[in-house]
Amino acid sequence: MKLREKKNLFLYVLFLMMFVVFAFRPYEVRATGAGSSAITDITYADAHQTTTLSGQQTQYYLHAGISGTVGTYTEPYSIIYLDRNKFAQPIAGNVSGSSTIKSVSVTWDSTNWMIKITYNSLTAGAPPIANPFRVTTLQVFADGETYNMVTKLFTKDGTELASLTKTFTSSTNVVGVPGADNGVIDGWNNGNTGSVLVSDDETDASHTHIKSGVTDPVRAIIYNGTKNTTDTEVTSAGFGMDRRNVRTIIKLPASVDWDPSLPNNSSWTYNATDHTITQDVPRNNRGNFFLDFTVKFNSTQSVNDTTWTRLDFPQTNYLINDNGTLDMSTERKSKVYKSYRYKKKLNIYKHIVMPEQNGSAYYTNDKYVHLNANGGVNKYIIGLSQFWGNGVTPAAGSVVKFKSIADIPNDAVIFKGYGIRVWESMFDAANLAKLSHNKLIGVNDDNTEEVIATNIAYTPANTVNAFYKWDTDHSMTEKHYKSIRLDFDDEITVSGYGENAVGLFAETKHTPALISRIEGKLALGNNDVTVNYGKAYSSTGTEIGSAVVRNYYKPDYANIYLEKHSQQVNGNQTITNVQLGDTITYHVVPRYVTFLGAPRNVDNGKLIFLVDPELTFDHVEHNPYQSGYRFTLNTTPDVIYDYKGTGKTAYVFKLENFVLPETNVDSWALDRVLAFFKPTTALSEGEHTVESILSWDNNSTAANGNDPNTVYSSAQVNASTGSSYLDVYDANNNGNTNDRLSYLKFKFNFVPPRAVVLTKKQKLSTESTYRSIIKAEKGDIVEYKLSAWNNLLTGDATGLNIMDILPYANDKAIVKD
Repeated sequence: MKLREKKNLFLYVLFLMMFVVFAFRPYEVRATGAGSSAITDITYADAHQTTTLSGQQTQYYLHAGISGTVGTYTEPYSIIYLDRNKFAQPIAGNVSGSSTIKSVSVTWDSTNWMIKITYNSLTAGAPPIANPFRVTTLQVFADGETYNMVTKLFTKDGTELASLTKTFTSSTNVVGVPGADNGVIDGWNNGNTGSVLVSDDETDASHTHIKSGVTDPVRAIIYNGTKNTTDTEVTSAGFGMDRRNVRTIIKLPASVDWDPSLPNNSSWTYNATDHTITQDVPRNNRGNFFLDFTVKFNSTQSVNDTTWTRLDFPQTNYLINDNGTLDMSTERKSKVYKSYRYKKKLNIYKHIVMPEQNGSAYYTNDKYVHLNANGGVNKYIIGLSQFWGNGVTPAAGSVVKFKSIADIPNDAVIFKGYGIRVWESMFDAANLAKLSHNKLIGVNDDNTEEVIATNIAYTPANTVNAFYKWDTDHSMTEKHYKSIRLDFDDEITVSGYGENAVGLFAETKHTPALISRIEGKLALGNNDVTVNYGKAYSSTGTEIGSAVVRNYYKPDYANIYLEKHSQQVNGNQTITNVQLGDTITYHVVPRYVTFLGAPRNVDNGKLIFLVDPELTFDHVEHNPYQSGYRFTLNTTPDVIYDYKGTGKTAYVFKLENFVLPETNVDSWALDRVLAFFKPTTALSEGEHTVESILSWDNNSTAANGNDPNTVYSSAQVNASTGSSYLDVYDANNNGNTNDRLSYLKFKFNFVPPRAVVLTKKQKLSTESTYRSIIKAEKGDIVEYKLSAWNNLLTGDATGLNIMDILPYANDKAIVKD
């Protein structure tokens, strides 16, 4: 080899050959003539793996080679045959992009999926190559059942050289109630129907027990999952479903009776001896499912109007063997439960009404608000209706009655406006007419009263947007009252059932004294609160219901942090083994928790991905899902090699126009960033770490604070998720590693092809570490290192020839000789 000198640039070439000899392993071997034999095999990529979790994508090695000393096969190919009744359709992209492979294709017939892998060549005497590939079994196995994978090796013209049938064992999960593995039987609360309000018609005269004969639906939950180690629940899993039938046993509480004629009960078998119900059901390829039944109360179930009373239904699950016996090793015990509380039929509430958001009404209960938000006014609605829960069918003729509604601030305010809003379908014609015969009374501090208005026409409000609209219906002469009260001339009857029926709308503003009090507390960094009551009265003047809502005030703040969403391999979050040809996606979520009366800048915002130099950057996306677009993502990164002396490469994305907006209430928002990388052949086998850092300049060493120019990091240290607030690398370059930013860590395992891997790296003569990419200036001495890595499972790599193409002055391209 002759090196030609390039002016002012000297090239020093260092060749380092690394050969690793592995122990011999058995393969399928078939004679090919002239003293040579073909070799093929399929093994798990993870040498420690012994079973396959059904339904989970699993990585294997496909081995191929020619033993002996004679012959080279050009473009031979392997076919992997997969039973279509046991495997999901494979894709060509899940075969490693090895330099030993020319092409990959997938075809099928009525019986098998067929993966065809064409090699560049196989040479007799060379150790067998092994290329990773991934396939997924269907969830059609019982635990311990086996499946076969068949592979055949052919010459280019289709002559079979070797064939192998390899048997693998499937593993599956159990079924049960999902719960945290915390040593406690948490149970499941029946989802959206788990909390039930019972009212006057469902309770006895004292409203302390549910009446006999009242029925309620209950739902058993059956989830595919792994056994918890500290209790008898399961941890939900997306894979590993066992095909066998499922038995569910429910222990009924003493306060309910069993009636097989009730809805969903006919499929259950009742045992009067132990007061249990049992049902066996086929799995039918259902990972998770529910079984419903209905209970009838027998008058012994107690309730009250202050706390929830929980009613447990212990649940036991088994998998059923094909011979009808129970697989006792799969037993899981937990419970489902429902909670009950008494509530009056008359529903009263008081809500804060805010300006519409995105064209929709915005109303809330207790809320942090800014003192001078919305022009310094506060608006409320005190609503009355007949309502005690969704999905309720009240008894025929059920009604509620009232005579007056009052708005009673606890702190001194000035009243500015009012309105009466009516959901007309909740009233009959006679009562609709009564609603416009009324008086609005102002109550002074000395308890004297004066009439503000009479016979106020109600505002029809037959939608949520109309009922809670921001605009005030009627203005009034501004005046401080201790309270206002809307008296109807006649008692009003609500005959419809629904959350909204009639509402007294009130607009107020704080008195100067109240404003001064709140401002004083905020200036000291303290919080404050104003309390507002709403009350309803009967025709006799008796209070029949009350509600309260609070406005909270606090100093402005701005907190951000970076949250880990996922590491995905080809879009799959469950894969951690990476092979050539894969795309690794890092999905991170900048989150913002703010309360700001004015916009606040996030100075010099940057999102950094720190990766091995052998990972190549593909692209980055600002995903629109749920994104608040607090910044503009510059998708062209600054690339920093050997970032902070780590030997890794940093891809630094500028977060431009990064502003946290003014918000009238507490704000929780997010953005989503997805960065895509690909492994190269130079990436070493084994575990690798990718780090992500959210950096900005106007941060702090404190986790929280009220400085008007600071954005605080609320990141937490969590070893299980790899998150931290530590500024390990001084990412914002302020000379301080004790301030708080936000840091995440991801890990993956690289599984390379089993072949001879050639890599090339370089360094400046003044450096000690070789890298995939460097910057060299005119006059620098660059040293190159070629590494040939024998990653074969067995045997020496012999007859190795290396050709290296070196640059020359005025080169434009590299062409063939």
